[in-house]
Amino acid sequence: MFGGLRRFWAAVKVGAIEQGVTRELTRAALRGGDLRRLDRVTTYILAHVDATAPDSREGTWWRLQACTALMMCYKRLGDPADLTRWDEVTAELLRISDADGQLRPLALMHRAMVLLARHERSGELADLDAAVAAGRGYVTGPWPDLPYLPELRVMDGPLLGMALAARYLLAGDPADLTEAITHQERSLAAAPAGHGDRPVLLSQLGNSLRMRYERFEDPADLDRAVALCQQAADLIGDGYLEAAAILSNLAIVLTLRGRRDGSPDDHAAAVTAARRSLAVVTPTHPQYPILVSHVNAALMTAALDDGRLETLDEAIDLCREVLGSISAHSPVRGAFLTNLGTTLSVRYERTAVAADADEAVAAWREVTGMPGVPAQMRLDAAQKWGMLAAERKQWESALQGYERAVAELSAVAWPGLARGDQETALARRAWVGLACDAAACAVHVGRPEQAVRLLEHGRAVLWSRQVTDRAELDRLAGQDAELAGELTTLLTELDGDGPGRPQPADDPAAERVRRSRRLTELLARVHALDGFESFLAPPTLDRVRAALPADGHVVVVNFSRWRRDALVVSADGVRVVPLPKLGFEETLDTVFADLTPVLGTETRDLPGASGRTRPDAAGLDPLLRLLWDSIAEPVLDALGLGPRERPADPTGAPRIWWCPTSVLTMVPLHAAGHHDPTGRAEGRSVLDRVVSSYTPTLGALVAGGPRPTGGSGGRDRLLLVAMPETPGHDQPLAVAERDVLTALLPGRVTPLEGPRATVDAVRRALADHDYVHFGCHGRQDLEHPATGGLLLHDGTLTVADMVGRRGTGELAVLAACRTATIGLANIDEVVSLANALRYGGFRHVVGTLWSVGDLPAAAVAAGVFEGLTPLRAAPGRAVADALHVTVHALRDAAPTGDHWVPFVHIGE
Repeated sequence: MFGGLRRFWAAVKVGAIEQGVTRELTRAALRGGDLRRLDRVTTYILAHVDATAPDSREGTWWRLQACTALMMCYKRLGDPADLTRWDEVTAELLRISDADGQLRPLALMHRAMVLLARHERSGELADLDAAVAAGRGYVTGPWPDLPYLPELRVMDGPLLGMALAARYLLAGDPADLTEAITHQERSLAAAPAGHGDRPVLLSQLGNSLRMRYERFEDPADLDRAVALCQQAADLIGDGYLEAAAILSNLAIVLTLRGRRDGSPDDHAAAVTAARRSLAVVTPTHPQYPILVSHVNAALMTAALDDGRLETLDEAIDLCREVLGSISAHSPVRGAFLTNLGTTLSVRYERTAVAADADEAVAAWREVTGMPGVPAQMRLDAAQKWGMLAAERKQWESALQGYERAVAELSAVAWPGLARGDQETALARRAWVGLACDAAACAVHVGRPEQAVRLLEHGRAVLWSRQVTDRAELDRLAGQDAELAGELTTLLTELDGDGPGRPQPADDPAAERVRRSRRLTELLARVHALDGFESFLAPPTLDRVRAALPADGHVVVVNFSRWRRDALVVSADGVRVVPLPKLGFEETLDTVFADLTPVLGTETRDLPGASGRTRPDAAGLDPLLRLLWDSIAEPVLDALGLGPRERPADPTGAPRIWWCPTSVLTMVPLHAAGHHDPTGRAEGRSVLDRVVSSYTPTLGALVAGGPRPTGGSGGRDRLLLVAMPETPGHDQPLAVAERDVLTALLPGRVTPLEGPRATVDAVRRALADHDYVHFGCHGRQDLEHPATGGLLLHDGTLTVADMVGRRGTGELAVLAACRTATIGLANIDEVVSLANALRYGGFRHVVGTLWSVGDLPAAAVAAGVFEGLTPLRAAPGRAVADALHVTVHALRDAAPTGDHWVPFVHIGE
């Protein structure tokens, strides 16, 4: 940057005095300089600024020098007065510069830098948006052939890249981080060896790669980040202007690698770098608390490795010493308190000194009430508070912490992010089971209704937005059609990156932020209307209970490290059924051991079948017995639901909606039991006592909006999608149910088969049919569940394609593999194609938990539609009853097999 200024003023032929001032500032920037000399030079420059007109040649020159001098003063001393004056001068320069003149890029450069500095002090997203806008103008401007143009390219990374990386930290959009790294790579490539800004460029790129590692956990990113930050540190002395930030970045990446690899050398080097960073700034500098927190993190990680209490003591003492000097409104206070709490909790684990635990909880509690820190930081602090309190069996305090953590989930995955990024934001391993732990604490203090509400707010966060949107928007349209219309448009735009959704062009992240802010404004208007105070909130527990039949129960199986319970929601209230036989670690081991063969095999033919495949699932009996003994039997006995005389006849049978949580979303609770082929265990199975359905959440039970009237006359037709042969798939399908369904519904079937069954054709046809049957291959990616779906002629109809669907429908039968398999990544979001269709408006969905055989799939499809003929509006429990009858017959025909197990009903 400073070399560029020299070349600029050489080109416009400044005088000897001006050259001397520039030389003095450059020396101060690159070599540390003398603070007293810097102060004298700055005072001299500002005097000339005050004495000259802004639009004169001399006035412009002195203002540019003032920007550089004030930037250096602020970075060295952190005086807010320097920041205020710097802000004023840059704004003045921007006003007087021509849009395409030589001064404009320099004015934009300084404006971006001051806005970044202002954000670091204020924490305001608006400052970052403005910094990004200035940086974009700087990078993309139509500049003439300037003598210092190569220097402009070097500054792409420090300006736009840094602003984008900072906005990523605050708003969470990985698109910002990706673009930041692109600009930083370009800047580094443009800076030759020996360039004065090369250490800054190396360090900033390393820091961005570190952020990407923390998000996506690619080890190569962290290794390169360490290498870059180390190169940067090797090129500087402690007097270098950005020395503190460079050494601090090195400490962070070494701490992370030391934690990953268990390297004592990395721990020691991180502590050394962190201490050096602290030594080059004064305690009054605005960055000082951040640097202290990095020292704290390095010391804590080192203590975890070497086990030395004195290392922890040093970290805690340093934090306490500095904490008192940090303003309650400072954006750095949250990170500082989070680290302090974590360090105290580590020492508590070693010493069991209660005061440390109390102080840790107090620190985390303060973070949860700080609106200026990122939502992710508040969530982390709240969860740590809840966990530590729960470990001490302080259930009331634990509940308070977990409540705040659950409340932050929707903010972490805020609508300003693209849908895929919202899913990623919620997918952190540390947050798996968060709502379950919160609910368990609520049960411990005797509040089962609150436990249910926490599960509703903390699971299926993204799906729940979609389902409440549809029904509530219809109601709003009756009162204010214009407002409802704009809300509908915004929600569609914010739904994600699916087909047909408008995407912003110039700055996608900023445009999503703008739309999200507009959404907040519109929601405030709606909430001011009578009867709309809870608009778009999840359905209340009272509303769900009112929708249940007298003999129907929703069994929410809560699986938490703190306790396991069934929360039975019925028309008359919520009842807790403890599940003492359901051990936490033992159940995890059993579930994954028994389901791995089922979920991990897709290529073994079922004898007598022609294409749909299933594994050798021998060995499921132990899992089914475990589910019966530890969950189903205690629940059914508590409800007085014993064996029935005619278990295959659904007439008058009580209904159970299973709503499992955590890893239990992957198991077949409807098939739990002792299925003895000799009949000696008769009645000891769910199938012999009740008609089972599933619901991902309570809110999904009341998700069906009003059935459309008028319009297309084809809604009561059956859309039949069949793929006997699938391009790229070597296993043909018989689709035996095709002829059965065509004969069953003469003249009422819309076929899309083979080449006609394209993704676009199916998506369009879904909007015009209340009934749909898919006879094709299916797949699910347990790590990326939104990419799972149905294999059609030209591609896959994915879960992501269904996001944002706000249609209606009666029944979707998915006679394909894994359509109801929940992804392991982000398991609390219950992502599957079956759930996507349910939340997308279908009242009933029949899906599969894993791979299925061709013949059972055809039998289930035929049996379900036979039970519904003729097709009619609002089939009610007929779908669940028809599936119950069909599955019961499949089990009884081959009692030693489990080909009947994967089929499930999701819906009303």
